[in-house]
Parts: sequence; C-alpha cells; structure tokens
Amino acid sequence: MLLKNLPPLYGISSFLLIFISAQAYATSFYIVPFSTLVQNTPNMVLGTLQNIHPEHGTTNTGEKTIFTFADLTVEEVLKGQISGTQILVRKLGGSKDGVTLDIPSSVQFKENEQAVLFLGPPNPDNSYEVTEMELGKFGLKEVGGEKILTGGIFNFNTVDLPFGMQSDDQERLKENHKSWSIGELKKLIQNQAKAQDTNPKSSPPLSPVQALQGTVQAHQSPDSGSGSAPLPPPSDGPSPSHFTGVDGLKWALILVSGLSIILWYTKRR
Repeated sequence: MLLKNLPPLYGISSFLLIFISAQAYATSFYIVPFSTLVQNTPNMVLGTLQNIHPEHGTTNTGEKTIFTFADLTVEEVLKGQISGTQILVRKLGGSKDGVTLDIPSSVQFKENEQAVLFLGPPNPDNSYEVTEMELGKFGLKEVGGEKILTGGIFNFNTVDLPFGMQSDDQERLKENHKSWSIGELKKLIQNQAKAQDTNPKSSPPLSPVQALQGTVQAHQSPDSGSGSAPLPPPSDGPSPSHFTGVDGLKWALILVSGLSIILWYTKRR
C-alpha cells in the first residue's frame, strides 16, 4: 500500500492534500432554470464557428494569458444589439508557442459548427465571450422540422450544492429537462422583454456564476447579521471553482507533512 511505510500524520495529511487538491481544481456550477440563464444573458446569436485560432492576449484586468478565438458567421441575432454578419468570439485557454492554458469546463469551439452562443457584452478587443463557460454554448439538432437546442446547461442533470447551498426552485428546474426549440427560445425572450417593460425596476435573477460567487462570499462574511454580502465584480475569466481558503489549507498540510517526516526520521535514528 502506498502509505504503508509512512508516519501516520504524514499519511493522513497527504490524503487530505490530495483530496483538497482534487476538489480545488474541479469546476462547480450552481445550476439554475434555463429561463434564468436566458434572462441574464445580454446577447444570443445563432451562427457558424470558423477560423478557430489561439492567441496571446490580455484580460480585461490586465493579466497576460492565452485566448482561443473564432469567427462567428451570424445567421440570426436572437437577443441583443449585435450587428454585422460576422463577429469575433473568444474563450479563455488554449495552446500557443508551446504553452498550454487548460481551463476545466471551458466551452469548446469546433470548426464549421452551427451553434447558439450566449454571449456577454463586447470586450475591449471587440470580441465576445461565451457566458457561463460550457453552460452557454448550445448545439442544434433537427426534429420534425424544428431546430432543437442541445448541450450547454442541458448537459447538467444534477444540482451542485456546495456547503449546503440551497438549489433553485426544484419545480422550475424541470424546464431544463424539456426540449427547447429555437422558436420556443425566441418566444421566451419576447415574453421576458415584455415583462421587463412592464416592471423595469425589477432586478434580474442571479446567473449561475453570480449565485455561486454570492453564496460563497455570504458564507465567509464576518457580518452574520444580514447573512449576505455584495457580489464581487465580474471578470472575464472562469468563475471561482473552489472556496477562498483552500490554498491556505493546502500549504498548511504541506507544512504539517514536512514536519511529520522530520520527526519520523529523527525518532527512527
């Protein structure tokens, strides 16, 4: 057995370190109803992806990174103010000049793929980023003469509830298990726009990423009186996939492991 000849403390801390590392690098989503995702997405486009290529770039906050870009030939703007027959879309991650940036749960671009992309606002480089990572890209299949959305948020059939977080209304989540056609999506967008015009001051529901970020921050807030905390500002990178403090705990375990080895060898001598 791998840990058989190791001191007990080292074995335990090593196991915990491996477990925490695995948890830290797994991407967690708080799954919400499809209609909530639609309401919180400013731009939606039906189009075809082409000319996929990685490039070195800079995030909106100034960090050097690698993006994968693609030209999207616009067939129809389903929501938003996007104009023109072609736009540039991007995702964080890719391989360039021997360097690879791998982002778990990142959206996948495929050459000549027709897709519906849920997009955020334009970036400083005039590109658009797919919202909510892999949750915001949908393939299409034709059934009975209608184009049906596939993939995206529909790939997630279970709800991830970190630290006892309550899921969204379970009854409403059932809408994620029905088939949504392009026509039904358009009707949903129209109905939400009408409702927003009727009640313009109402705040839209939280997106999957915002819900996770808000719950995490509220969980850590020193002010227990309100039980909530303001959401962090949005970023153009992937949403946090682990809770603040994981890295500190990992380093503490490394320190404990090192000390236990020293004590073990000293005792053996």
